[in-house]
Amino acid sequence: MSRPLDGIRVIEIGLAVAGPLAGQILGDMGADVIKVEAPFGRPRRPSEFVHSETGDTPDPWNRVSKFNELNRSKRSLALDLSHAKGKEILLSLVEVSDIVLENFSSRVMGNLGLSYESLKARNPRIILVSMPGFGTDGPYVSRVVYGPGIDAMSGLAHMSGYVGGGPLKPGNHYCDQNAGVFAALGAMAALRHRRRTGEGQQVELAMFEGGIQTIGEALVAASVGVSVQARQGNRHEAMAPHGVFKCEGENNWVAIAVRDDDEWLRLCTVLEIAALAADNSLQTLQGRLANQDHIEAELSAWCAPQTPKDVEARLQAAQVSAGAVLRPSQMLSDPHLTHRGSHPYVHHESMGKSPVPAVAWHFGTEPAPPTNPAPLFGGDNAEILGSLLGYSAGVIETLHQSRTIVDSPTSGV
Repeated sequence: MSRPLDGIRVIEIGLAVAGPLAGQILGDMGADVIKVEAPFGRPRRPSEFVHSETGDTPDPWNRVSKFNELNRSKRSLALDLSHAKGKEILLSLVEVSDIVLENFSSRVMGNLGLSYESLKARNPRIILVSMPGFGTDGPYVSRVVYGPGIDAMSGLAHMSGYVGGGPLKPGNHYCDQNAGVFAALGAMAALRHRRRTGEGQQVELAMFEGGIQTIGEALVAASVGVSVQARQGNRHEAMAPHGVFKCEGENNWVAIAVRDDDEWLRLCTVLEIAALAADNSLQTLQGRLANQDHIEAELSAWCAPQTPKDVEARLQAAQVSAGAVLRPSQMLSDPHLTHRGSHPYVHHESMGKSPVPAVAWHFGTEPAPPTNPAPLFGGDNAEILGSLLGYSAGVIETLHQSRTIVDSPTSGV
């Protein structure tokens, strides 16, 4: 299938989550993403890996599920940028590429001799997308940070948690994921600008500033002196009831949200709890907000003997917002997600067949599955250096002997 970024080449020097996610999005959209990995980029004995379908294989570094999910739709070049020849190989790739994507701290690219000016000297049309935690200037410029630190400093952790409790980190690398999406968007905007003007540029995405986007309403309120209620748990300032409720079975839950007074009356009809329906104090949002403990106790008792899907079906039939809290295993068999192609299966050479979440948009009516599974470590060295840069087999072997390129990680034992 044709994709929007067909013909675009990206060099990704990405670590952890944010940079790889940005590269994965571009790759899923059709770009040829070359992931440049340091020789020590993957540990030889990673702390988290899964067994392959056919049993253990001698390369556990290729079976790290988080890495493989974030790095599909890419090729791998395991290259030592501390070698002069390694740096020259990267600059040669810049000459035949459109975007360089990196998420190091602000000083690293300059220390490597790979500043935007150095890249631009080899390719005036190159776009450099940088993702330093705090940008390239300002009081925090020299700090190193990961997603959980951004969760805290951006105010998001302060807003997250339960009434009476302390701040909580949001789940699943929230600010990393947010930064990755912003970086991919910035890269595509720069491509459009280049198409109009012929000019490359550096796009800077400071993760700190990206994280602030998640609490915009609270910032606006604070600017006019309004105190924003923080740490409400699953409750909501404009909806009541609003939360998750235990159902029949172990760790089974359903989410219920009532948006207005009419929806509350429909909920009462389904619950068939006369006391709730007859209580005039609960007919308005303010009354329900003031009596959430009582309402939630009644809802919990009603949900307890039912399955989440039963509650979901009964309430949705009455046009009350409700949804079962799905486990990942349940999502894999969910009929709607399956119909939409939301988790296509890819066959990885070391892991075998496994599902990956597709990008959340379709091109026309077709989903956009990954172009290929995550690459093996250094698995594309010869193809990239030979087919793309024209190196002979003898030169590639010399680079291998000098450890400028490697085909297995050098860290660990």
